[in-house]
Amino acid sequence: MEEAYRINDIFESINEMTQMVSTLKFKGASKSEFGMLFAIYKRIEESLPTSVAAIAEFLGISAPAVSRMLKNMREKGLVEKEACEGSRRTSSVCLTEKGKEVLQENFEEYKDYMMDYLSGYSHEQIDMLLDMNKRLIQYMGENSVGGSEGLN
Repeated sequence: MEEAYRINDIFESINEMTQMVSTLKFKGASKSEFGMLFAIYKRIEESLPTSVAAIAEFLGISAPAVSRMLKNMREKGLVEKEACEGSRRTSSVCLTEKGKEVLQENFEEYKDYMMDYLSGYSHEQIDMLLDMNKRLIQYMGENSVGGSEGLN
């Protein structure tokens, strides 16, 4: 019983937070597109590859799903593809100026949204929350059984 200490409370809390964040509205991009823009931005910032395969692996979704989303995002002018040096088949995905603007505007709103929720906490409490969250994510990643498919 000790292992299950407040497990229901933890699941309920995570579910409530997920539902609250899911109500956010994004300008110029869907929630999925915002996530894709952010993933591309982070990979570029960290000098990591931004090929379709690399993005798919990073997000944990299929390459065809990434390709479909990127096609729609290219049509909206949010991203563009560039051929990788030394390979005709591989291309790198980058943000257009419009994509950067959409990401920045929505990120600022998201940041303000989160700051409202965190305003009642001290810096130490926020640091503790972040540390605990990182440790939980790391532990879950290291000890997952069958990945997300194991929950279905």
